Amino acid sequence: MFLSHKYKFLYIRTRRTGSTSFLNMTLPYYSEEHGDIHILKNPPKQDPLKEFWSVQSLLDLKIIDENILKTYFIFTFERDMITKTISHYHQSHPVYGCCFSCYLKRGEFPIDTPYYTLADTGKSVLHYTAKFENFESEIKFLWKKLFREDPPKLIPHLAKSNEKIENMKVLHNDEKTYNR
Repeated sequence: MFLSHKYKFLYIRTRRTGSTSFLNMTLPYYSEEHGDIHILKNPPKQDPLKEFWSVQSLLDLKIIDENILKTYFIFTFERDMITKTISHYHQSHPVYGCCFSCYLKRGEFPIDTPYYTLADTGKSVLHYTAKFENFESEIKFLWKKLFREDPPKLIPHLAKSNEKIENMKVLHNDEKTYNR
């Protein structure tokens, strides 16, 4: 999560969408002088497996208020649900050590809409949803909107994998899932 009072935006981090890459790129724009908040660590929650801040937790802890929701540009990155789920499986596989069909049966999918919706109304607070599949062009668009300057020439994408090949391998290797 990156809350910039200087540039008047709130970036809500979601899983498996290049969020670490984006946050690392924005570090030079962090301003203690303006009271910016740039969080890479987990929020204080009862469930440590939930690793990202939600808009509701920011409101509950009084890190933001309703005025920010109304006046700041609020955005996130999202991704095609199938590739996001397979990427999440690759991330969690070493932890749980299960096959893809076992992962699917567990039912803990990377659905991140609760991070940017209000608990009482279920209403999204987003003004823009950037598409992970268009990562570079989205970064260029957002950079000009947020910082009013050209984006860096090199747009790093940390922990990027050869997704299309990996995705098909997962589906083909787990025959129980692939042929249903």
